[in-house]
Amino acid sequence: MEQNKTLTSRRGFIVVAMGHAIGIGNIWRFSRGVIANGGGAFMVAYFVALLIWSMPLIMAEEMLVGKTRKGTVEAFGHAAGESYTWVGG
Repeated sequence: MEQNKTLTSRRGFIVVAMGHAIGIGNIWRFSRGVIANGGGAFMVAYFVALLIWSMPLIMAEEMLVGKTRKGTVEAFGHAAGESYTWVGG
């Protein structure tokens, strides 16, 4: 059974926007806390890893999900076969 993956109500949009804002807030809070406690060198490595590894993976996931019009797990399963659905989870 195929489910519609679009937001159909204002309440759904608000919940998704709140989740995004809370996630971004945690990222900024973590960075501030690390730097305040003398972890500046860690933050350099963190941002290098973010730019080299995480951002390309996020962009690839968004393109794959957009192309298949499915959820993350279903999109990876469609692209790489059922044995790789764990990648999206």
